[in-house]
Amino acid sequence: MTEPTAPIPIEDLPDPDLSDLQGRDIPYPAVRVQHNGAILTRAVPNQVGVVEANVLNADGTGTKMLNADPRRARAVIVCVSQTLTTATHILVARSKTGAYAPWPPNVALVVTHRDELWAKLNAAGAGTVTVISESYAD
Repeated sequence: MTEPTAPIPIEDLPDPDLSDLQGRDIPYPAVRVQHNGAILTRAVPNQVGVVEANVLNADGTGTKMLNADPRRARAVIVCVSQTLTTATHILVARSKTGAYAPWPPNVALVVTHRDELWAKLNAAGAGTVTVISESYAD
């Protein structure tokens, strides 16, 4: 009796037809490859793009800008408002109760992770946040 991990020799018929060849799984050996040099890649466009506008009020509560999405390739978030000054900025975090980090107005925040993203204002007033989310799959 052979061990279960030992390869089983396959004996072909002298002249096998197509159904004989298609009916069995051929074991492919693993080949270790080491590439030396540049690898050429080509960026393909993302399949889906969504544009949304959210209004932030400085009431101290966060607003969800992005849901968690494993298909998201990138998102661009910009807070544009005439009432925002350089001293006023938005605060962004990965969760509603997480640590919020300041982000200046009129500066694009490019997000390349798949986690959710929350935002709020740090001062009185209102600001419109534009979110452009791109996914690489439907």
